[in-house]
This record gives sequence, structure tokens and C-alpha cells, in this order.
Amino acid sequence: MNPNTTYHPYKKIVLISIAFVGGIVLLSLLIMLLQRIFYRNPFGEEIRIDNFSSYFSDTPTEQQEMIFHGLYNAVARNTADPATIPKSGALIRADTVTSESNSETQVNYGTFIVDLATLEQSYRVQFEWSPEAGNPNLSGYAVLVTCPAAEFVIYPDFVCTDELTEENERIEEINTEYPIMKDLPIKIDYFAGGYGKQTRYDIEGDLNTYENGENTFKIIITDYSGGNYEAALTRIRDLGYNPDDYTIEYTDLSQAMSWGYAN
Repeated sequence: MNPNTTYHPYKKIVLISIAFVGGIVLLSLLIMLLQRIFYRNPFGEEIRIDNFSSYFSDTPTEQQEMIFHGLYNAVARNTADPATIPKSGALIRADTVTSESNSETQVNYGTFIVDLATLEQSYRVQFEWSPEAGNPNLSGYAVLVTCPAAEFVIYPDFVCTDELTEENERIEEINTEYPIMKDLPIKIDYFAGGYGKQTRYDIEGDLNTYENGENTFKIIITDYSGGNYEAALTRIRDLGYNPDDYTIEYTDLSQAMSWGYAN
């Protein structure tokens, strides 16, 4: 060793430390990159909104995934070729953002218009979430993606349809096929002669739709006080319908009610 050279025993340790920290940083970046490459939305296909965090940075990851998946479903409903649907690139339109947090109900709300320039399509997104699991103040629509109102349209009309449109169309079809549905349910509950004998029964419609598009419909009469089958049929006739046109399921719960087995 040169006697004029000063030996710094910690220099090597510092260099090793720097190399170690650098290695950790590079490894972390690699892991993040791999996660990004192999990431899969647990709800299904998605379209990422590139600037979402710029407006809703406190929104939970799960809620974001639901929004991105909901956007994909809306686009898929309006795009003939699934191969043209982008994986990302959607952008929130800045002047359409609304955000609200209710401290009493612990519910957070957000709405915005999102644009997909590559497809020349826009959608309105509304969502809500709560830090409280099972919060009863939630409306039931965690995420709803719909066609924008006319004043928010910036691209040529692509005959947009959405979940609500299809639901309303389905309701119209049901009312056309089973017109009695719009008059049901009927709930009868009264006492004859003041506080005398109770008369109580329900008339409800039961519609089941299967994957092949077929429907089955029946009228369910639930009799809580007994002896009301004919009275229920008369109610149906008074509405202008023929009971013979329907499958009717009658259940007499009067015995169970008398023993306190039913509410």
C-alpha cells in the first residue's frame, strides 16, 4: 500500500450499500412492470381510464376495477368488432366531473363523462362507494355506465344503447307479453265489520327468464286468512284479465298463520 494513500474503511461499505439500495429499487421497478404486464382485472375485461386518479385519487382499487370493467361492457355493447376495443386510452372530460362525500351516510359519489377518441364514443359514468362494508345507504348501483345526454355528445351519433335502455326495453316487452304484470302485485288486507274477521291475501306475478331467452310466467296467490281463492280470481277478472289464460299457483297459509308459523 502506498504510504501516502489514506485508507477509508467505510468507503467500501458505502458503495455496497448504494449498490444494494439500487438493486432493491430496480427489483421493485421490475416487479411493478411485471405486475402491470400480467395484471388481470378480477371483474373481467376492462378499459383503463388513464387520468382517473387525477380526479378520484381516494377511490378504492376495487371500485376502480369495477368502473374500468363497466366501461368495457358499455363499449362492447355498442361496438360490433370486439378486437377494436382498446385496453386503455379513455380520458375523463375535465369539465364534467362531480364528486361528493356525505359524512353522515359515509357514502362517496362521483360522476363524469369519459371519452374514447379512438372509437369516437363517450359515456357517462356514475359510481358510489363506502368505507363501511354493507352500508345500507348505498343505492345498489355501485357503478352505472350509460349513454351521455345530448348536450355532452361531441362525436357523431353511433346509436348508443346502455344497460338502462335495455332494461326499459325489456320491461316494455314484458308488459306487452304479460300485460297483467303492470297491475301486480295486489295486496288485500282488511277486517270485515270493524275488528271482525281478517281477510288477507296477495296476488303476485312470477316471471322467470332463461338463458335461451324463453320465459315462464305464473300468478301466485298467497292466502293468509283462508278461503280467498275465488275472491282473488274475481279481482283478476275485475282488472280485465281472464284467469284461465294464466298458470295459477295457490297457497293457503291460514293454518300456519293460526299457529303462528307465518308472518
